[in-house]
Amino acid sequence: MVLFTFYRACRLLVRLMLGVLCRIEVLNQSKAVESGPVLICCNHQSILDPPLMAAIMGRRLLFMAAGYLFDIPVLGCILRRLGVLPVQGSSSTLRSMRAALHHLNEGGAVVIFPQGGVRQPEEELSVQPGAFYMAARAEVPLQPVFIEGTGRVIPGGYYLPRSFGEKISVNFGDVIRPENFSTDRQQLNEMLLSSWRCLKDEMNR
Repeated sequence: MVLFTFYRACRLLVRLMLGVLCRIEVLNQSKAVESGPVLICCNHQSILDPPLMAAIMGRRLLFMAAGYLFDIPVLGCILRRLGVLPVQGSSSTLRSMRAALHHLNEGGAVVIFPQGGVRQPEEELSVQPGAFYMAARAEVPLQPVFIEGTGRVIPGGYYLPRSFGEKISVNFGDVIRPENFSTDRQQLNEMLLSSWRCLKDEMNR
């Protein structure tokens, strides 16, 4: 209960901060899975992406984040209080994946950024091997989400805003159901990439 209250307090602060930093446009929010187990897969342009997702979704989200972020003063403490799962090294990653699977099996929502780190907006979209592992293992739906504009507010390699008043767009894609998962990992990755490309194109129309 204390953890959830802390999460809600942080989400409120993030919403206030985003209201000062930028203009947010959310597309197809009616498609967002607000109850039941789901693995949310987002592209990654900025460290602003996780708090942005927490701010626009009405449910509690569990995040997986790079281990080095936990070494940053203050930020590391906040991440631990929020229950964010570190991904760094084989043993740490394995423990975090088990915790994420448990959360999914309990009906929760897990957010991952399967590009494997922050990428420049102009970089070609890519997915790290095994991005679908948890969804396939837990047999839960996967929801693609495409984010555009966060990289202009806080670019990769920065931790403070570099620009104000930028437009940030978030587009929710159609859920990919477990029965549509392929056993071919490459084909699974292409399904996610194809969805991201469609969501990106829809934003730019």
